Amino acid sequence: MFNIANNHRIPLVKTAFYFSLYTRKMAAILPLLSSILRQRMFIASGVYILFLNSTCVFY
Repeated sequence: MFNIANNHRIPLVKTAFYFSLYTRKMAAILPLLSSILRQRMFIASGVYILFLNSTCVFY
């Protein structure tokens, strides 16, 4: 693998280390993102129900 900025070869061990570090971070972030998405969907459904109830009051 090449580092274009410095134009020299990066050892395969270092590349594997970066890849494993990246995948570990992604594995830790994905459950966090899914829980945030679940919370936002729950809030959105509550807002939608409130919106439906408020439109019924005005009619």
